[in-house]
Amino acid sequence: MQITFKKPVRGDIYLKIGMMGVSNSGKTYSALRLARGIVGDKGKIALVDTENNSAALYCQLFNFDSVAMKPPYHPHKFTAAIDAAVEQGYNILILDSISHEWAMEGGVLDIKAGLDEANPGSNQFTNWKKPGQLHSEFINKILHAPIHIISCMRSKSQYVMQENRYGKMAPVKHGLAPIQRDGLEYEFSLLFNLALNHHATVDQKDRTQIFKDVEKPFIVTEETGGLINKWLNKK
Repeated sequence: MQITFKKPVRGDIYLKIGMMGVSNSGKTYSALRLARGIVGDKGKIALVDTENNSAALYCQLFNFDSVAMKPPYHPHKFTAAIDAAVEQGYNILILDSISHEWAMEGGVLDIKAGLDEANPGSNQFTNWKKPGQLHSEFINKILHAPIHIISCMRSKSQYVMQENRYGKMAPVKHGLAPIQRDGLEYEFSLLFNLALNHHATVDQKDRTQIFKDVEKPFIVTEETGGLINKWLNKK
């Protein structure tokens, strides 16, 4: 077998971006703005909607196509949707949200619980083999699919005291970790962490180094996507 090395080119990269936040932090809206900035006005955006077709709320603001995914949220449904987006020529795909693949009806944890219940007294560690393989196939599909993918994730939350615009301390809802398998957030090229006020930070993962000098939380906009597009196409 002949092996040929070549100089890597950023334009050959398909970014895998994570966007996590608590409920009502603006994940869908922010993902759509980011996607439009990355692919431009003529780019084709696809969206998988597991949130009761809530993305339709933004159909007048963005040009995108969507498919509503209903339970059970088996990993194979997500891998099939990724394949379909690639086959149909979309430039970027938003998975909203992949927390369902892990923790909702028919997802990985549900599959594992079903195996435990169907086999009383079985080795519960061994019972992880099948759901673990399904999840690994799903993650590998995201990472290796020839398309930009934004994966939205719900996050566990806590309240912290923070100064508000009136100069008074008030409880603010903050995300802790995505509702997904532990460590998944480190698989992404970029990870945006959204607070309840739509302000994002990129404090856990940024392989692009685009946001390494950004200290304050910021709103994810088309301009944010434009920075990523510029980085991708830089010679």
